[in-house]
Amino acid sequence: MYAVVANRVLMNLHEPCTARCETVEVADPERGEPLRFKLAADGSPLGAVLWCDGTVHPIIRAVTVIGRRGAADVALGGPDVSRRAAVLRVCPHGVTLEDFGAGTWVSINDQRVGASTRVFSRDHILIGRLTVRLSEST
Repeated sequence: MYAVVANRVLMNLHEPCTARCETVEVADPERGEPLRFKLAADGSPLGAVLWCDGTVHPIIRAVTVIGRRGAADVALGGPDVSRRAAVLRVCPHGVTLEDFGAGTWVSINDQRVGASTRVFSRDHILIGRLTVRLSEST
């Protein structure tokens, strides 16, 4: 399944890896280690969760759309969050976050996310005005 992004770019919502995904990124003292999750045989992440405003959202797909109710796999409650705000990709190489191009501000460490951006363990992620955190469930 492909989705139109910003009325011009096609985004493959089934492919967990992107061209940039395989590049090796080492630990960064300020950002921590590149975030990685164990994967099931079908490629779905095991024990991955997204925290937002005290709510835990399990990440059960290799490619997860984050946004408002209806069109998103993970629904956030902010009024400034688009129906499809961001795409989270989990693969053997790590985790990336990509702005869906729908108008919601998506940033990692106060830097706007455009194309796939690697997520590290200490990253500060904002989707609209909401702070989200990725971690393993305990």
